[in-house]
Amino acid sequence: MMSNIKNKSFLIWLIIIALMVIGISFLHYGTHTHHTPLHALYRKLYYIPILLSAFRFGFKGAMICSFSCSLLYFPHLQWDWGADYFSKNADRTLEVFLYILIAAITGAYSSYQKKLILELKKSHQTLKAQTQNLLIAQGTLKKHEKLHAIGLLGAGISHEIKNPLASLKGILEILLNQNQNCSLEQKKELGDIALKEVTRIQDILSRFLSLGKEEQYQTNNIDLKKLCQDIIELTKSEGKKEGINSILTTQNQEYIYEGPSNPVQQVLLNLLLNAIAMASSKIEIILSQESKHFTILVCDDGIGIKQGQEEAIFDFFFTTKQEGSGLGLAISSELMHQIGGNVKIIKNSSPTIFQMSFPKKAPSNHLGKHELTLKEIQ
Repeated sequence: MMSNIKNKSFLIWLIIIALMVIGISFLHYGTHTHHTPLHALYRKLYYIPILLSAFRFGFKGAMICSFSCSLLYFPHLQWDWGADYFSKNADRTLEVFLYILIAAITGAYSSYQKKLILELKKSHQTLKAQTQNLLIAQGTLKKHEKLHAIGLLGAGISHEIKNPLASLKGILEILLNQNQNCSLEQKKELGDIALKEVTRIQDILSRFLSLGKEEQYQTNNIDLKKLCQDIIELTKSEGKKEGINSILTTQNQEYIYEGPSNPVQQVLLNLLLNAIAMASSKIEIILSQESKHFTILVCDDGIGIKQGQEEAIFDFFFTTKQEGSGLGLAISSELMHQIGGNVKIIKNSSPTIFQMSFPKKAPSNHLGKHELTLKEIQ
């Protein structure tokens, strides 16, 4: 389809330029030589098809057009003006050489521009493909980091579920044991305990499973206080293994965030897991709000970050942990940028404090810098 359009356009331009050259030549031959000003004008008119040929067909087209104009004009110069090319008709002869010179200059420049545009288009396509590959790789890294966090929590979650399951097993054994004479009131009490344990298991699993959901960055009203409490609950078992206690500090007010929950959830989870790995005994999460922004501080009483590494820890594959991937904080920074926020370290020891800051309402275009780059070049 595109090839047919290009061929049609080529043919139309060729016909237009040919008709112009023939028409101007006809004016020369049809006008008496007494009308010198008119002939001078006609000679200038030849530049129009020459320049059009240069811009449309490049160097080769311009040279063919200029030679065609010269060949059509020379018989008129020979017969109607009596030859004498280098004295009486020197100005007319010079004009013919100017046709060729102008055609060569403008044609060469046009060909260079066409070549440059072609190279730019190729570079554009290459850049577009590379950016798409980068987006795929970026998405893979994000999923890898999320799965890594979920894997760390898995053992703790199974341990949390074991306790209510053990209670349920005991209750069922009591109820099914025919030797046990339970009153209706005792059975109701046991049933209430069983219901609470089942609800507890459901809550634990729903929090855990929500981490694995792929969210399409839909804007929702998120209760940040509940989100922070859920993340603390999820990491409680991991903290217990390390002897770490996590607490949430907030004011007695609502913290409603309008935007996708996934980035905030994943970044807070990454920061809290990092804090558990580094803390000595205590982690404090402080949730606060200003007129247009929310701030979440994650503070731990661990050994902190070495001086000079405050910026480097947000680089991909940089890690201070022996078994670290070097992806968590880099991806966290990218996720925060997607919702118009940022994550940074504001104190590197005693206590170590990481800060998440993001607007109360996320921007409508939830795209990372690479996605935005791709959108701009498309």
